Amino acid sequence: MFLWEPVTFNLKHCMPNKLFEFIQGRLAVAIGPSPDMAKFLIDNEIGIIAESFEPEALAEKLNKLTAESITEMKNRSHELAYKWNAERNHKVLNTYLNE
Repeated sequence: MFLWEPVTFNLKHCMPNKLFEFIQGRLAVAIGPSPDMAKFLIDNEIGIIAESFEPEALAEKLNKLTAESITEMKNRSHELAYKWNAERNHKVLNTYLNE
């Protein structure tokens, strides 16, 4: 769960390490409507996005989840964890640095 109101430009467009920790933990993710994180969640189908940054808005979305939908999101996080991990990204960085 990441519900941090974007009071600065950086917070509005952040992709926090916590998001990738959730993925490595094979978790379903719940966030507020931060545009960059929301796009990532939508593209990868790994979580839910509240309509606002109010806790009640997130609670409303959470209350609509089923055990099956949570399991599906967690399974997608499991698959995504192999793409977004330090080992794989280390290889990508080395490729660019050694060019």
